[in-house]
Amino acid sequence: MERKFNVWKLRNDLRNYYGSAMLSGIPSLAAEVEALDEAGEEEVLKKAREEGFDLGKYVIEEK
Repeated sequence: MERKFNVWKLRNDLRNYYGSAMLSGIPSLAAEVEALDEAGEEEVLKKAREEGFDLGKYVIEEK
């Protein structure tokens, strides 16, 4: 089964997640936010998995 994800929304949610953590006292995550802007689809998906995001919420198409 092949799945397509809404990577734009996922990238935006990751930015918000990292941004909240930065404001809570983890300023080293600023590099993660910058890296998201350059990251391709696979890298964004990898980061989301590492952070425990439910990728099922971002599926836009299944084949």
